[in-house]
Amino acid sequence: MAGIVATGYQSGFLQARQPVGQNVRRYPLLRPGQQLAEVTAVAEHQVADDDQAPAIPQRLESQIDRAARAWAFMRTPKTNCDMKSVDLAYNRLHNAIRTARMCRVRKGSGMARLVFGMNQSLDGYVDHMAFAPSPTLFRHFIEEAQGQAGSVYGRQMYEVMRYWDDDHPEWDAEERAFAAAWRNQPKWVVSRSLKSVGPNARLVEDDLEGAIRELKAERDGEIEVAGPDLAQSLTELGLIDEYRIYLHPVVLGHGKPYFAGPRPPLRLMANDRIGEDVIRLAYVPA
Repeated sequence: MAGIVATGYQSGFLQARQPVGQNVRRYPLLRPGQQLAEVTAVAEHQVADDDQAPAIPQRLESQIDRAARAWAFMRTPKTNCDMKSVDLAYNRLHNAIRTARMCRVRKGSGMARLVFGMNQSLDGYVDHMAFAPSPTLFRHFIEEAQGQAGSVYGRQMYEVMRYWDDDHPEWDAEERAFAAAWRNQPKWVVSRSLKSVGPNARLVEDDLEGAIRELKAERDGEIEVAGPDLAQSLTELGLIDEYRIYLHPVVLGHGKPYFAGPRPPLRLMANDRIGEDVIRLAYVPA
């Protein structure tokens, strides 16, 4: 995961936490009285009609089922769970359903989706040195990296991420897990100045549009786009399928904006909270 930026803030995203023992049914995925058996039906209904999206993969069905069971258990009146645990269970369920809903590739197309995702301040800037992810958010980034089909980098962002190519004795288990996931990914590096790239990476020197269109046609799944400048070039070519912003409660006042050029027309597809204070926003081209 490289980083993220948003241009706005909606007060409805950050809701006050409710004390333990009070109504935690404020979450929209399960209505009062709704049974566990209904959850997967709700998820499948929310994905899309048959002509617009594939069936939910078996792995996602399993994730939804596990998250739904944990969420339903925590909602029982006799369960003494704090709100942090309830929020975590809810987020896991929401994330699994959201992932299924974002599978917008038509059946049989086998085409990869390009996703530009970064951490962003409230005033719209990205800075990989300014955002230290919480353990919950870092775990989310590990899972994202494990599930991605690859990443496309510009030179500067690739050189920053090369940090994960080397082992560091001070790393904990989570950092080692992220490093393993990142190394396992195929990577494409867009640069005219670099003469070589590291392991599991390929250099893209010319014909950016042709190379990325070929990449999307040959691959399946989600490919991350890292870096605002590269994302702007791909936006102008109409090749970005999703803009994913991780909005942090930080004001930087200056820096590199998430959108390196004019913001394209966008449509909000999903929003959810990750951890204590980060809001994830998912947009697609309008």
